[in-house]
Amino acid sequence: MKRISGMLLLAGLLLVLAVGCRGGQSAVGREPTGVDVGPDESVSPDILPADDDFCEITVFNVGKADSMLIRSEGHNILIDTGEFTSASYIIERLKKLGAEHLDLVIITHFDRDHVGGAPLILEDEAITFDEVIYPDYSNNKSVYFSFRRFLEDYNIEGQVSSQKDYSFGGMTLSVYPVSDPQKIREKSDSIDNDMSMICMLSYKEYKFLFMGDAEKERLKELLGKKKMKTALSCDWIKMPHHGEYNKRIPDLIDACMPKYAIITDSVNEPAEAAVMECLKERKVEIYESIYGDIVTRVDENGIDISYR
Repeated sequence: MKRISGMLLLAGLLLVLAVGCRGGQSAVGREPTGVDVGPDESVSPDILPADDDFCEITVFNVGKADSMLIRSEGHNILIDTGEFTSASYIIERLKKLGAEHLDLVIITHFDRDHVGGAPLILEDEAITFDEVIYPDYSNNKSVYFSFRRFLEDYNIEGQVSSQKDYSFGGMTLSVYPVSDPQKIREKSDSIDNDMSMICMLSYKEYKFLFMGDAEKERLKELLGKKKMKTALSCDWIKMPHHGEYNKRIPDLIDACMPKYAIITDSVNEPAEAAVMECLKERKVEIYESIYGDIVTRVDENGIDISYR
């Protein structure tokens, strides 16, 4: 965890108390880099009619953790489930968004800030699901064993070891697991993060890339393959590992050429300055979950992003 001074910590805590525990305001010394902070009253109601011709991605403000809901035409996809302490908030948001039934749940890797909430969310009496997928590896962390117990209780076998493609209404989703797990184990300083499954969502002519917590070895693998490097081109990217910097981040951004970047960070652990600068130099609009849930809507008018 980054060290911050006592005064900054106090200021941060007071700020959180002033606006509630889930964003709506900037981190200490930071200003919003995308749109103005605060709910956008012009966006349509939370629950979407099943026949509406648009797609919406909600990046939940759950601190330095990942949980994102994709919904369109009555279909719902959940990517990651935050920490167990965020489970009640995610359940509440799923209910409000009319997404109690999940067509697909994707766990990108087994760090607690991505898989910790899974058992509580998916075992809630209001939530149902069709399929749960996750990368084909294991670790010795307690959160992983908790997740494994949940899988065993529901007889779920959802390991993914090669590219998998899905279609839901007008959406297509491709999932890319690590192609050489042994190499990652041998070379990575952060095996869980580098085992992250990458997801690419396509809707109409737009592409949205979800990078999990991929670090330098995972990025090296992706960028080292010409076909995969070309496939990374997107309009919107969920930046890897909460905006932490590594030497391959500039290459990733150059390969993706996004217009928008989403960062799941927190007041006490914001994105690193080097990542912010890298994105700004390339004229990428930045949205951070520090400021609230990030809602991306795609329709005939294009992409619109707001905080809620």
